[in-house]
Amino acid sequence: SLENAVIDYLLSGAARSCRGETNFHHSMLIHTKHTIRSQSPVADTVTELTKYWNNHLVNEYSSEGKELRERFRQRWESGFAIHPQTHESWDEVHTALMNFIHDRYAVREINSSTEHDLDYDSHPEGLKVIAVGGNRLSRGLTLEGLCSTFFIRETRMYDTLTQMGRWFGFRSGYADLVRLHITSTLLEWFTWLTGVERELRSDIERYGD
Repeated sequence: SLENAVIDYLLSGAARSCRGETNFHHSMLIHTKHTIRSQSPVADTVTELTKYWNNHLVNEYSSEGKELRERFRQRWESGFAIHPQTHESWDEVHTALMNFIHDRYAVREINSSTEHDLDYDSHPEGLKVIAVGGNRLSRGLTLEGLCSTFFIRETRMYDTLTQMGRWFGFRSGYADLVRLHITSTLLEWFTWLTGVERELRSDIERYGD
């Protein structure tokens, strides 16, 4: 499922390029646990995975690359092209995908033990990043151009769940490309939290009246 989330990140970046976006920020969030010892192995694994994919996807003579490109095509056709607002063909996305990989994106571990940060303002050309982190990423930070999220950290705390929802900023022009990978338990808790928020808003309106 994590591999599929990374594929979604790359495909959504390629699709945004097809739509004429230039110098855009494009982010993926991987949020597993709040401890650094849990984050570092994940960051290392994703770094090695993307290096392998980058080498083979652009190599027309690689048998592994051929299989990967077919996997990406199937993911696009089954997971993106079926959306009524998505009109890009696989041929268009494939070409843009090769350019997206060529222009490079980074895997960054974001926590107190690393020097990395998500300073989007210092990247006028657009920051393309897969961010792996914990508490530094769960304090109301908005990730610019967040299109793919792999989120399996479970918490029942109202405030923590609400803060994590702030990751997503405005998605004008690419709302159909956003993908969220979570557990069934988290889906249940976020659904419950949405109901709580609606009740609170209703109470405020009633008291206002």
